[in-house]
Amino acid sequence: MRWHPWLALTVLLSLGSLAWQLHAAPVTPTAPPAAPATGATAAAPTGAAQTTSAPTTNPAPPAAKTTGAAAATPAPAAPAAQAQAPKRHPIRPDVLLAYWIGVVVLAAVLVWLARTTALLRDRGNGTPWSLGRTQMAWWFFFVVASFVFIWLATGNYASLSNSVLALIGISSGTALAGAVIDDGKQSQMQQRPLLEAEQNRLQQANQKLAPAPAPGVAAPAVNLADIPMLQANLSSLSAIATQLAQIPSPQKLRQSFWLDILSDENGISFHRFQIVIWTLVLTVIFVWKVKTASQMPDFDPKLLGLMGISSGTYIGFKFPEKQA
Repeated sequence: MRWHPWLALTVLLSLGSLAWQLHAAPVTPTAPPAAPATGATAAAPTGAAQTTSAPTTNPAPPAAKTTGAAAATPAPAAPAAQAQAPKRHPIRPDVLLAYWIGVVVLAAVLVWLARTTALLRDRGNGTPWSLGRTQMAWWFFFVVASFVFIWLATGNYASLSNSVLALIGISSGTALAGAVIDDGKQSQMQQRPLLEAEQNRLQQANQKLAPAPAPGVAAPAVNLADIPMLQANLSSLSAIATQLAQIPSPQKLRQSFWLDILSDENGISFHRFQIVIWTLVLTVIFVWKVKTASQMPDFDPKLLGLMGISSGTYIGFKFPEKQA
């Protein structure tokens, strides 16, 4: 099997982007201390002055007391999100070197398995690349690399967010649904030899019942007793031809990683293209959030819904495809 360099180039670019954005990232500043409750301090003398100046026979109205209480309310505390922001500490050079060696080893193992096994392919070596499996492996790599980096930088090992779990679930569900659809089409393709054998048998039987005339010779008369059999065979041949037309054919191997994941039976398709684009966009946001905030992003539900719609559209278009 010929190894196309685009896959290796993609992994190398991803590693370079992750290294450039995560290495020597600025330390997240701690939340500033809360301002002193100057309102309460200023309100207390004012209330005391009003009480002293007022006559003993005419006490202050209740509204004045309420106003003094409102003025004495302390300033609001700092937001909880700022107070709980992860604190980064410098990573030792030897630990950072070991981390990047581990990331490179993980990427190399994924590339090696993708090249030598069916890890990212639909059905074994020599078959086209799978979009669903590639997306699942893509998020697996970035989530693992980011998780370990956040743990080394902050000591936090609970950095997985609900959005990250949703992304992994969407990619895994897409790959699983695609595999189920392809397995169903493979079962249909296994019926092709049986249908073709039955088709040949019926055609040979019709040739015996009504042999084709030789060139320049008149067609022999058909025995009236064989006419019902001929009609039954012709009806069966028509049904077999309809079934053969509905059976998918093996998907073309284009010897190109990008063409395999972007193309269906009619060439490059938009529903595959939009999944690739949105995956790259969310990856940039994902890496940038890890770099600036030392935590995995919590994507907007609408953005995750858009990703789910793109994956659902891809699954929907796989049903009528005539390739498997």
